[in-house]
Amino acid sequence: MALCAPTLAALLLLLQAPPQGAPAASLDPAPTGTGAGPALDTLPAGDLDALVGGLTRSPRVVGTGGHDRGLALIEAALRAASLRPVRVEVEATRAIPTRSDVLLFEDSLATAAFAGLKERWNPEAAAPSPLPAAFAWNPSSAEARGAVVDLGAGLSADFAEAEQMRLSLEGTIALVTVPATPANRKASIRSIAAQAATHGCVGVLVAPLRPGLARDDFVLADIRPAHGRTLEETKLPVPCAPIRSAEADLIRARLKVRRIRGANGRATTVRVGPGPVEAGLNIECPVTTVRAEALQLEVPAARAGAFHVVSTDHRPDLALGGAPAIAVAVGAAAALGPAGEGGTATLWFAPRRAALPAEHGPVFQLDAVLAPRPGTPLMARLGPLGPSRLAPLLDESSAQLDARLAGQLQPRIAAAVDWVGYSLRGEDEPRRAAGAQAARALERLLAPLPSER
Repeated sequence: MALCAPTLAALLLLLQAPPQGAPAASLDPAPTGTGAGPALDTLPAGDLDALVGGLTRSPRVVGTGGHDRGLALIEAALRAASLRPVRVEVEATRAIPTRSDVLLFEDSLATAAFAGLKERWNPEAAAPSPLPAAFAWNPSSAEARGAVVDLGAGLSADFAEAEQMRLSLEGTIALVTVPATPANRKASIRSIAAQAATHGCVGVLVAPLRPGLARDDFVLADIRPAHGRTLEETKLPVPCAPIRSAEADLIRARLKVRRIRGANGRATTVRVGPGPVEAGLNIECPVTTVRAEALQLEVPAARAGAFHVVSTDHRPDLALGGAPAIAVAVGAAAALGPAGEGGTATLWFAPRRAALPAEHGPVFQLDAVLAPRPGTPLMARLGPLGPSRLAPLLDESSAQLDARLAGQLQPRIAAAVDWVGYSLRGEDEPRRAAGAQAARALERLLAPLPSER
């Protein structure tokens, strides 16, 4: 049976806003009671917007107080919905740059930079600072300087075109331009770095395609570790750093001019380099294993045994650091209610790259901006509808995101809660009325707004 009347009632209760004039409910976990038996958290079943706001107060970096506080907020929201998550201690790997310097020089003789970017991140800071835009899984320590060459989008065709132009790439810094929206990218940062290393480049600068007249963002990416036997094999083969389109424009204006002959036989002038402008990279990205906690929760399911993973650590490539995806999973769990005597599925709220329990069923990653990506059971039946095309901003608040979405944050979360709840339940026949309704809502949810294009 699909999400029925009691389930929908629970969903509406969860999404209900506080009364006019009433103070917003605190999402800080309440102290444990002293009476007999475990005490319920005092957090009322407030709206999911408040949970999103609480999760975005500081970066939820695994191994820091920000992640611990975020997990406490998730647990409080689940317990407020009369659910009983279990805390489990896990180990997770962290590879976040603590230093990322990009300095630009007029030529090989220049010692003073004319522009650049410097980023620092201290995991031991009492008040966690915003995460750097620099990419994870860079070399532990890397310094490189070389002439910059413009290699387009960093695709195989771009490197092949550079070879046709007889460009010498040995010892150069590649400048590539990548869409800011993850759904629009044709290559990952790791694949671009691999191509650059193969052709002799010693570093990569990643600039965004300008998404709009008022936007000038970094390219934020979720760099995943490579599957290697040693720690060094899991890292990017060359140091990679994001720059803004403003710095990219300064570089392109200083690149050497080259004349190339097109298919029509006419010669065209392009600024591609290499040089004379040079870039210097200084990156430190230590890889550490840290202790953290996770939450395990059983929810009702038509087909038992599925294992759904919800990432609790900060995702710089997702809107609001991935907080809406966590809130959607919490809302779906609250709508489904506690596990009964029937079949159950497992919700695992844990950092990425945390070791899963030894015994678990089929794993599905509930990982999205504002809606689930392909991989949940219902999506496997309906086909790849794709993730939200929302391009994240570095320091965007939930109110700013809602304004940029033309007030659609709460409706999008509600539609995603309906979809995820239907999928978690395991009733993934799209021909059923509830399934078709959830699919239509999700399709409307994923239609990009002008601000997302």
